[in-house]
Amino acid sequence: MKQIEPTLPKRRHPMHKHLWASRDGRVFSTYKGRKCCGVPISELHGCRKSSGHRAICVKTGETYVQVTVSQVVWGCFFGPLPEHLAIDHINNNPADTRLENLRRATQAEVTRNSRIRKNNKSGYKGVSFDRKFGGYQATITKDRQQMHLGRFQSARNAALAYDRAAVRLHGEFARTNSMLGFL
Repeated sequence: MKQIEPTLPKRRHPMHKHLWASRDGRVFSTYKGRKCCGVPISELHGCRKSSGHRAICVKTGETYVQVTVSQVVWGCFFGPLPEHLAIDHINNNPADTRLENLRRATQAEVTRNSRIRKNNKSGYKGVSFDRKFGGYQATITKDRQQMHLGRFQSARNAALAYDRAAVRLHGEFARTNSMLGFL
């Protein structure tokens, strides 16, 4: 099988010397005859986890550990992350492992950049229906403290209040309702 070479410059991972990554998010292995999910490879595509992240198995000592492709790409260009930090996908697509889509962040910052939850009933991020009041309330969390932003007659007005607070409190990690296409 012919070895596939990336068109962009690539770098070797500092801890896993057999792995290389390119800026466009592709990961390569120098092992001859290496297999992933039973398929011979030179370019590692990995398998997709339930979270949407692509993952590959990497040998550390005598055991294999599953790591995400974004961790390998980041590690090749910037070295391994400290344990208290994570990798955030700027466009919120975990399968997009291009270097320009990755940034280091705390877990709290990754959470701020999250999408709307599947069990959301209001249709807006940071907005819930208040049965006692008979309207909508907007809340936001910063440093594990939930902040009440007010009560509103319409969900749209509550969402606008959330968006203003998110930009002010979360900065570059803010994921607003207008960014999500709800406003």
